[in-house]
Amino acid sequence: MLKRKSFGLFLSYLLVLSTFVLGCQSNQGAAPSQPQNDAAKSGEAASAAPQTVPELKIGLPSDAGPLNIYTGNIDYLTELVFDKLFSPSPYVEKPQPWLAESAQQLDDVTWVVKIRSGIKWHDGTPFTAEDVKFTYEYYRDGPANRHTHHVSEVPHISKIELDDPSTVRFTCAYACPTLERITFADLPILPKHIWEKVQNPRKYTDLPIGTGPYKLVEYKADQYYKFEANKDYFMGSRSSTRS
Repeated sequence: MLKRKSFGLFLSYLLVLSTFVLGCQSNQGAAPSQPQNDAAKSGEAASAAPQTVPELKIGLPSDAGPLNIYTGNIDYLTELVFDKLFSPSPYVEKPQPWLAESAQQLDDVTWVVKIRSGIKWHDGTPFTAEDVKFTYEYYRDGPANRHTHHVSEVPHISKIELDDPSTVRFTCAYACPTLERITFADLPILPKHIWEKVQNPRKYTDLPIGTGPYKLVEYKADQYYKFEANKDYFMGSRSSTRS
């Protein structure tokens, strides 16, 4: 079984790999450089511009299907497409707000989450608090996937309400002090306008629509995934990649 990797770790892997490839290419055929003192090297490192590549190819250990989180899930691929309320994962001490602008615990069983404005799904549809409410209810009340126990069991979120168009109120069946650090940082948010029509999520085979930094634009079973950078990503644009 693959160890779970966060989105941040995967992007770090891509950056290191692309820098390594570019470094190898730029050093081929170059004459040995003269020794430089530490001060000169530090100055060059400080002034060097970040290196990027238009396309990056990497190998994957297995095929996870068209990234339907109900039938196949490799977190570091899923998290290229889907965002969560907090990032990067429930395995850091203090996840940072992501799709959520903030989260506040009002009492032992009640949390209020403020949603960021101006975010769009990959198909151009605006992201709203309705998507968050729908996702958590879909996970809680529908078929199980690897994320759903954080809504239906540990903890059990008994009520999900909209206080206003940008605020979601979560009420747990019992004390839930780790809702922000674990549940909010683990569950990918789904687009309501697409998934409310999906009656059997295990048979859903369309390419995923998310809010994440990459769009999955092509998938060939047992061959490759092709991602394109989401140029409208609310946390900044990325480079395209092929796996």
